Amino acid sequence: MSELVFAGMSVLLFLQFISKSSTMKFLKVIGVIVLVILVIGVIVNFISPVKMEVSESIIIKRSAATIFLEVNDLKNRKQWSPWELADTTMVISYGEITEGVGATTSWISNESGTGKQEIIESTVSSHIKTELIFDDRPGVNYSVWTFEELGDSTNVTWTFDGAESPFLFRFFNLVFQGMVEESYRTGLKNLKELAESRSRIMIKNITAEVFASELSQIQHIITMIDTVDPDGISEFHATAYAAIGAFMAENGLENEAAPVGIYHFYSDTLVILEVGIPISEAVEIPEGMNMLEIPPTKVASATHVGSWDDIGKTHDAIDAWLEENGIEMNGYPWHVYFNTLEQVGGDPAKLYTQVHYPIK
Repeated sequence: MSELVFAGMSVLLFLQFISKSSTMKFLKVIGVIVLVILVIGVIVNFISPVKMEVSESIIIKRSAATIFLEVNDLKNRKQWSPWELADTTMVISYGEITEGVGATTSWISNESGTGKQEIIESTVSSHIKTELIFDDRPGVNYSVWTFEELGDSTNVTWTFDGAESPFLFRFFNLVFQGMVEESYRTGLKNLKELAESRSRIMIKNITAEVFASELSQIQHIITMIDTVDPDGISEFHATAYAAIGAFMAENGLENEAAPVGIYHFYSDTLVILEVGIPISEAVEIPEGMNMLEIPPTKVASATHVGSWDDIGKTHDAIDAWLEENGIEMNGYPWHVYFNTLEQVGGDPAKLYTQVHYPIK
């Protein structure tokens, strides 16, 4: 009986030894695997770029001024942005300014996360720099656009300069590099198709490019109107904008878009000019000012880059386009002034103005 008990105890001890030996071997194997994974991870992070950098280019058969307008207005990006077109969960909010320096937008999305961007540099028809902040990633990122004129086409380059990543997360730069490059190529292709779908006419010795489009929303504009001689146009602009701006400041009103100038009549000796500032909705205004509403309308437009002294050539280009296409005007032309001499340091070559002709 004692021998049976001894044998049983011996078997039990042997099984426990085997079990302990197997556990030790198993733990060693797991430890080796974990160590290998850690070593591979360190190596991958070591060889991965410190930050993500992407640069893609495309040739678009349109002027730099026209393409610049599509990119410089954040609201226009919903027509070509690869993320905004593909992500149906994205909810976008815009700041008080949507064009040029200071323009902001933010987004919330189940697929693309949350973040915000702001245009921090904008040089007419040449360069746009945007600051990007993603809520799920540290640091500040930058997106840069450059526009290089190539005769009747433009070389458009879109780059991404990412924030530096912590060492343990650098492998994400390697993993997602290809995806970001593909998105940039898609966005540029969409922008090309959009820009080249617009009709145009190029007039010899005139750089203005004319295209037809449609203003889809009603515009509310506080204006002042007067009859002046051509030499008094600038002075009336300054006086009217100052008065309208003071009224808006007193009543907590914000401008919805760039200032405008509507030309009811123009000759070498007499100009009937109405200038104003767009706001979000109609309000009661004081005597001496008007609350103008421009309904949704079709327009023939051209972008004028340079001094206002020779903006007549842009009007000539639109007139020629209307005649060429057998289209009639349906109202008075107006200018949209995206910057002023003061804002461009007194250099008229950097002025950026859009000319609209309402058409039938």
